Amino acid sequence: MNFVKCIYEAADLNDDGFLNFQEFELLVRHISNAKLSESYYRELFNEFAQNFTGEDNEIIQALTVESFTQLTQTYQIFSTDYLQPFAQITHPNGPIGNLSEISPNIDKILNNFKWRFLKRNSWKLHKRDLDEIMEKVKGKVLNPKNPDSVWIGIRLLDEESKLICVEE
Repeated sequence: MNFVKCIYEAADLNDDGFLNFQEFELLVRHISNAKLSESYYRELFNEFAQNFTGEDNEIIQALTVESFTQLTQTYQIFSTDYLQPFAQITHPNGPIGNLSEISPNIDKILNNFKWRFLKRNSWKLHKRDLDEIMEKVKGKVLNPKNPDSVWIGIRLLDEESKLICVEE
């Protein structure tokens, strides 16, 4: 799997095939090789995002894998050099080994992430969405089709949830 598709799938936590702004922001905050202001990466997102109709007929702005690839190639804000230390792959078998090690405790790990996320008031309003995301992530960990992207997704959730605790 190529690097861009791998990080795209890792950030697509709700598994809808698109990256909304929050999912894109997760990548920028944790694996960008450049420190970007929120206003700047919001501009980048808006430049490449497309409008889609959501389940409740609301307009959703999101990146497709193609538009994310174009953004990444144009601005080169992500690199494999920066991803390697972030991934913290400790198992000799790589990400699949890391996932095998955490899978017996995945409920406890995801509940810990959820507890941290719920420290932020904005997530308290979207608890159902958070529960759905955690269930999807659990399914990916227990049945990893793309272990690299699943492991990076776990690392993104871990780092973002820790950041929330520090900020609150």
